[in-house]
Amino acid sequence: MEDSAQFDTDPTPGTDEADQNRMTLADLKIGKQDSREREVLDLLWDVEEFKIYKTPVGISPFFSDDPDLGAIQKRAYVELGPDISAFNYLIHVAAPKAAKGFRRLQLTGTSDDNRNLFEREFARCIAQALLGHSEGAKIGLASLRSRLEATVTNQARVVHLLISLMIVAIVWLFALSLVGSGYEPRFGLDVKHIALSALMGSIGALFSTAVGLRHMQIDPTVTLSMHWVHGFQRMLVGMMGATIIYFGFTSGILAGIFQPSQTETDPATIDQNWLSFISVLAGFSERLVPNLLDGRVREAEENA
Repeated sequence: MEDSAQFDTDPTPGTDEADQNRMTLADLKIGKQDSREREVLDLLWDVEEFKIYKTPVGISPFFSDDPDLGAIQKRAYVELGPDISAFNYLIHVAAPKAAKGFRRLQLTGTSDDNRNLFEREFARCIAQALLGHSEGAKIGLASLRSRLEATVTNQARVVHLLISLMIVAIVWLFALSLVGSGYEPRFGLDVKHIALSALMGSIGALFSTAVGLRHMQIDPTVTLSMHWVHGFQRMLVGMMGATIIYFGFTSGILAGIFQPSQTETDPATIDQNWLSFISVLAGFSERLVPNLLDGRVREAEENA
């Protein structure tokens, strides 16, 4: 499913004694294979003491040919293990997604330029550690991780909003097709007013999502399916709240702000503009209808 390369978190790439006997720093070149028979795509850091390179499966350091210096570099690299693992996961989440039969969509991932920037910054931090500046490397990785988390979170917010838009579009298409089909519900329900309440409730929920998107706490690691579940749940709450408001009015239970200019409760006389506004209000506020229901329950308990 993913076409992105993960960073290599093996703390000992190229340091196995047999590997080092078979290959040296001078042998590691772009287009050639490394000690584990992986093609070297790019040399991100190339100095006399070590090389940091990219393969189809990730980014790896090749330590010094000198066994003693190589051992020191290996220990410095191992100390960065948790930071490297965290960054590795985030860059994997942020990678552009591809689907069979479709071109790569940059909307749901970092662009190639941004990804290359993150990779080279990552290599620079590893180089710092191998050169003996472990603390600077950790600070650099923490900063890089923070920037990547912000990028991934913003992407997740965009995806969440787009999914919410698609859910609303699907709901509207289904409801409008149902109304236009001449479907006659049982129990004497007014399908057109119920559909109007539900549809405008979904608009209110979408408006609430869009308004609060900047401050919305979104886990950047959640899967696409979870965005669909959360988006559908929010739209469903808005639609149900608006529908409950409709039934509360037609039953004569609700009054005050929920009472239109007409004094009759006959559904045929309902002002559709008023109903639309009240439904948007119910969909926008997740707590409006639950608070009304809680109030009615307390009243019923007091009068029992």
